[in-house]
Amino acid sequence: MKRGLKIGIISGASVIGVAIITLVTIALIKTSSFKDSLAGFTDQAAATASMKAYETDYQTLVNDATDASDYYKFWTYGDYEDQFAELLGKAEEADRKTTSFQKNVSDLKTKFDALYSLGKYKSDVDSAFTQADSYARDFRLDMYDKSVKNLETLLASATDVNKKMAKYVIAFKESTAKLNDNSYILGDLESEYSEAKNDAVRSIEEFDETAASKAVARYAQLIDRILENTKELVREYTDEVDELVEHAYDYGYSEFDINRVNDIRNRFKEAADSEDYTKMEEEYNNLNAWIEDTDSVLYGYTDKTLKWVQADVSDNDSVKLYMSSTAGDSYDLKLEDFVVYENDGGVWNERKATDISQIRGAMSVDLVVDVSSSMWDDFYTMQCAVENFINSTSSDTKLGLSTIGTIYERFQTMTNNKENIRNSLWSLNCDGLTSLYQSLYSSVVYTASQTGSRCVVAFTDGDNVPYGTGYDYSAQDVIDVSKYYQVPVYIIGVGYNVNSSSLRNIAESTGGLYFENIGVSRLSDVYAEIYEKLGHLYALTYLTDMPNDVSRTIYVRYTDIANGVSAIIDGVLEAETLQDAYHASEIDGNDVLRYYTETSYLSSDDLLKLGDSLDKLQTIINIYFAHYGYKFSTQTALDTMISLGVIKKNGKLDNDAVLKKMKNDRIVYQNLSALFNFRYELIFKVASQLYYSNPGISYDQMRVAVHEYFGETNQNRFSYDVKAAWSALH
Repeated sequence: MKRGLKIGIISGASVIGVAIITLVTIALIKTSSFKDSLAGFTDQAAATASMKAYETDYQTLVNDATDASDYYKFWTYGDYEDQFAELLGKAEEADRKTTSFQKNVSDLKTKFDALYSLGKYKSDVDSAFTQADSYARDFRLDMYDKSVKNLETLLASATDVNKKMAKYVIAFKESTAKLNDNSYILGDLESEYSEAKNDAVRSIEEFDETAASKAVARYAQLIDRILENTKELVREYTDEVDELVEHAYDYGYSEFDINRVNDIRNRFKEAADSEDYTKMEEEYNNLNAWIEDTDSVLYGYTDKTLKWVQADVSDNDSVKLYMSSTAGDSYDLKLEDFVVYENDGGVWNERKATDISQIRGAMSVDLVVDVSSSMWDDFYTMQCAVENFINSTSSDTKLGLSTIGTIYERFQTMTNNKENIRNSLWSLNCDGLTSLYQSLYSSVVYTASQTGSRCVVAFTDGDNVPYGTGYDYSAQDVIDVSKYYQVPVYIIGVGYNVNSSSLRNIAESTGGLYFENIGVSRLSDVYAEIYEKLGHLYALTYLTDMPNDVSRTIYVRYTDIANGVSAIIDGVLEAETLQDAYHASEIDGNDVLRYYTETSYLSSDDLLKLGDSLDKLQTIINIYFAHYGYKFSTQTALDTMISLGVIKKNGKLDNDAVLKKMKNDRIVYQNLSALFNFRYELIFKVASQLYYSNPGISYDQMRVAVHEYFGETNQNRFSYDVKAAWSALH
């Protein structure tokens, strides 16, 4: 018995233990599952926007459920899950109602926007929409229906008033439609139009039927007046534009101004024909302004302060114009008062002016000194004068030195080393003929190759006693080449028998100055005057997209009416010419074909590259003749021209006919003259050596000897040159 009882007791304990373990296991399983459900609900709640409307209930439920799970109250889990499901259902329903509410509000907003005006209801409508937005944000479900009903009531009231005002709104819109953006000119009615339109708009927006009736009627009548007035103004403007164009022609406007005036008139007429009256009036005002400014410059009481002196096109994308000013340093030119145009293939393009500055110094001056026999009595005085002039120059002024004698000779290229110039000056000898015009001409062409401000300063008595080869230069040749390259010639007459008339004409015609019998002590004053004119130039820089070797017509206008200062610069910028001058040194003495050019003057430096080769020089001369149809009598010369590719067959013209044709092209003829003059210089050097080394030599003996020296079998080819040399040596 005792053993059986013990076994029974042990068995009962085991059953209880198993039961407890089972319950614990069930509790753990249910708790784990409940926690998963709780996490899932939390996720759903976060995704449901309106849940914040149930924030208190939601948080209490989450806290209680969490507490139950912490203490394994699994018999309550089902009740919590039911509560969670019920709360989530309420939130989801709130979301649906809110979405529907927002759509209703949006639809009502569209209807309100379709009305012409909300008038006196505007404040209430704005407030109602603001309130509706607030209800939606706060999920005030209880206020949704009331909010929508309030908006619907306001819409009905506003719609009713809009219907009553519809006829005024329609009338206003119809009147306004008559004035499109461009088809009218307000003119003197601008103020009245603005007032009438504002009154009409205000009366409609305020839904004031009485005021709207009057204001809209007044507005409509004014529109009709504006349209009729526009027709009349179009006629008046057209007549005035034609008169302004006629005025431009009658009063001698420049080519650019005429072109500009016609362009504006054409745009005016195009706008008028297309009934773009706003544009038409704009062009009418543009034309009046241009005519007024042009008249003020040409005929007003303004100081025409600027004169174009030189140009620099050495840069690829800009042009620099050097201008003198009658106002000197007393007036500061303003960049914003400049307008610049260039004519590119018949089209005037406005260019941007980027800088206006005053040049101080930085000049290039070629000194041309007369060393001919006529200067013998005054030679020392002249040397002193030239040295004093050199001493007067500023450190940034470059100087060159060349001479006027039987032949033109260059002793110094441009340099800042004044001591070298002085030494060369005092090494000069006085003797020979006076190749005045050739020397001035050659100096101008040389100086043209310098950048910046540049000029020639000559010291001479003005006698022109050339060697007489038949290709001598004239005073007009000097003037023409000076103008071509924009290099003024300043002349200082030295001695008591100065040919002042001719010298003054050259100097003043080239833009320079003439001084006569200036004392040595006053040479510094002469330089100061030249420096004032060229060393104080204004440099206007403007951008261009034209190649820097393409010539073009330019137009520059400076207008400062307030200060009474204005000017027009209008002319041809010979960019190709200036480029040729800059690049003259690029000519290769071995490439004879490069010496034929119709666009630039040959300089003495170009010719010096040929050395003493009379054969090369004669070939170049033949090239010039071949280009103009000369009939070569020697097969050798003809074969040379054909082999060089200058011609394909012999020409038909004789010497006189070819020269007559060449004279029609000044550059070609002057280059031919330069070639013949250089040929004389080569022959003169040989002839003078023969003359002084063979006392008593006759002319015929000299002629034969010269031809033998150059290997020329034709004893008459250089007769003119030898004769000229013989005369010069005697």
